[in-house]
Amino acid sequence: MRDRGLHERILGLPAPWHVEDVELREDAREVIVKVGLRRPVELACPKCGEAMDGYDHRRRSWRHLDTCQYKTIIKADVPHGQCRTHGVRQIEVPWAEERSRFTALFEALAIDWLRETSQLAVARRLKLTWAEVHGIMDRAVARGLARREQEVIPFLGIDETSFQKRQESSRPCRGDCRSRSPRPSSPGICPRSHRRATRPPPRATTTRRASSRRRSMRTSASSRSPRRRPSC
Repeated sequence: MRDRGLHERILGLPAPWHVEDVELREDAREVIVKVGLRRPVELACPKCGEAMDGYDHRRRSWRHLDTCQYKTIIKADVPHGQCRTHGVRQIEVPWAEERSRFTALFEALAIDWLRETSQLAVARRLKLTWAEVHGIMDRAVARGLARREQEVIPFLGIDETSFQKRQESSRPCRGDCRSRSPRPSSPGICPRSHRRATRPPPRATTTRRASSRRRSMRTSASSRSPRRRPSC
């Protein structure tokens, strides 16, 4: 069987990684793919890229996409190296992130499903826990934020914002206020949206009306004569 070469092509393993063995467990409906390194290999720190001395190895496993409805597990002895700056670090593997227990292809499938349904439904379909699905989503969000470029906001518009006890509102920025600024403003604040309109204090008419109504009710109640009991 040429299953080792097939799984190397499917996983896209670059040298010096290679598939050592493929084991089929029919009773558990699992496919175990054992991946190893060809000796010798130079270890590089995943943080700074400096060369590291060998420290030890650790057996790790990752969940991969199913193979003909069989649960596929990748196992490998990942070496650790001693970096002069960052200490003991695990080298990067080409099929998964550093602290993930799933391959990149499996996480991509889970993310596609998360776009269509809830985390609980994805966990049931992929036979995972809710915490594992939530971890996949968190790593995807972190990767997206890392790719986002930082931009400086030239102006900031505020709409209907309350300050202390009195309500002070300002107009939102339309985006075209830089060229026709009526007056200079502080950096980062839109000059057209910095106009504050203070609401006048409320009038005391309601209180006066209520007090006069209570006085009239007391006067009418006192003017009434008490009812007389009927004589026997």
